[in-house]
Amino acid sequence: MAKIKCESCGSTRWQNSQLDNMLECQYCGAMRQQPNQNRINQQANNKQNWGTIAVALPLIVVFVQFRKHSDYEAVTSTKQPLINAQTPEISTVKQGNAATQSIESSHTTTTNHTLEKSINTYLKITHQVAGETSLGGKFWIFELNNQSEQAIAKPGVVVSGFDANGQRLVEQSGWSQQQVLAPNETTALMVFLSEPPDDMVSTTISTLGKIPQKYDLKQVSLKVKSFVVNEVGSRYEIVGDVLNDTEHTLSFSKITVIAKNKAGQAVGVTSGFATVKSLKPQESSGFKVTMGTFLTEKPDSWTLKAFARPVD
Repeated sequence: MAKIKCESCGSTRWQNSQLDNMLECQYCGAMRQQPNQNRINQQANNKQNWGTIAVALPLIVVFVQFRKHSDYEAVTSTKQPLINAQTPEISTVKQGNAATQSIESSHTTTTNHTLEKSINTYLKITHQVAGETSLGGKFWIFELNNQSEQAIAKPGVVVSGFDANGQRLVEQSGWSQQQVLAPNETTALMVFLSEPPDDMVSTTISTLGKIPQKYDLKQVSLKVKSFVVNEVGSRYEIVGDVLNDTEHTLSFSKITVIAKNKAGQAVGVTSGFATVKSLKPQESSGFKVTMGTFLTEKPDSWTLKAFARPVD
């Protein structure tokens, strides 16, 4: 089975949760649903079937062409040479089309990149800290502020690692759990490299974002009614309740927990799902989110935000 990457930290290490049909990230404590094994097996079978078709199809085409050529030869062998003069011309046309597609694709990418780059000049990193895990992973905690006059969707950060010769060795992105960042609004996120290259000596950091689109994933905020923080060994368990104070039925309520130092700066971030998957208006649910691995210092305060998907 393919490895499942944690949306919060990028780790691929999971353990079964106490909640039914849920997995818990061993690094950051984020929760996600168990994958449907039947669906995964079906996808694997589909890939295998397509692989078989991909292998067989060229043979079928060759066979059909051979039959056509044989029939043609049988009828016209006394009048026509066995050289297809059109073959080079067809090949040239295909190469020309491929080159044109490549140029158009490159042009489109450049245009989109330029557009997003103009947005990202307003998406500023206002604070960042770095740390290491006990297993040798590296992580960064960022605070991003939208300093533009328009909303920015999918706010994130990409960290690129290089060796002593300037060769790019690794590139890892991290995204805020908040889908859209309003003007002058701040969000926190993390980027995690579980296995950084040994010869990585330098990094570059860039922000990511885009213009909100009509068909982007819809997201609304809901109220964190109350919470407590329990210190359990070297970990913290943040337990509380969220309230759907909107007019919509909400699903997959996710709580983002930001640990802050005395200066009010983010020193840790993680997230997890509410216990109840679907909340009607004015319904509540409990939650428990665990934080421990991705902390750069002992927290002085905690900030919680909750978001969910409207289903009606």
